[in-house]
Amino acid sequence: MLMKKQVTLTTTGLVTFASLLLGTPAVFAETEGEGGVSQPPMTINDPAKSEAEISFSQNETEPTKPTGPGGEEIESPSEGETGMVGPLTIDYITKINFGNQKVSGNDATYFAELAKVKLVGIDEPKETPNYVQITDSRGSNAGWQLQVKQDSQFQAEDADGKISELKGAQLTFANPTLKSSQKGAEFAPQGFGHSFTPGSEAVTVVNASAGKGMGTWHYTLGDTDEQGQKSVSLAIPGDTAKVPNAAYKTVLTWTLIDAPEKSDVEPEQAP
Repeated sequence: MLMKKQVTLTTTGLVTFASLLLGTPAVFAETEGEGGVSQPPMTINDPAKSEAEISFSQNETEPTKPTGPGGEEIESPSEGETGMVGPLTIDYITKINFGNQKVSGNDATYFAELAKVKLVGIDEPKETPNYVQITDSRGSNAGWQLQVKQDSQFQAEDADGKISELKGAQLTFANPTLKSSQKGAEFAPQGFGHSFTPGSEAVTVVNASAGKGMGTWHYTLGDTDEQGQKSVSLAIPGDTAKVPNAAYKTVLTWTLIDAPEKSDVEPEQAP
């Protein structure tokens, strides 16, 4: 059938050419349409039509590559990659590090260091505000929300297995910013800061309402490097016991929900 159609088109072209040369009307054979129904013959003034087609399938096998908040490609694999696959994913989370501090008997607030990421083709690590990368490739534009909880208080374990914790210590996220190297501000989700209570329920720190948050976004704590140096803090009371040279750690659990926040009350903002 395909060859027959090609031959018919070629023959028609020859007839038209001859008709133009002779100055006589073009003659077209009646064509057969869908279901074998005859269609009126086309004339030289009738437009010809063709089709273009595309189909889509979800990416269920490959994680989205991590990038810096400015869209710079990060070397892979790297420590912050989650390996999550699917149409809605948390791709990358920087590790929060408060460094080594002097023991103090006074109330004190410490600020996390800037994150260091290794960019492709650059030897020296790049400093950047701490951030989380999220990608929405569902195509539904339905919105989503990112939640986080602090599982427990900062704790350290000594050589004898004894656990000590930083009683009363409070972790705070401030200056949240949503960045995308491909989307405009009109598509940006809303970001929130928060002061955590260890062991409490998860809180929403990013809310993408319907029609926003498509593609890859970075929830950054600080818009600039300078601001990022003051955007993740840990306040510790002076009367909290501290073991010298012990590494106190906590775990943050991040959860991505495939629908936006429904409550009319905005999530808590950090002071």
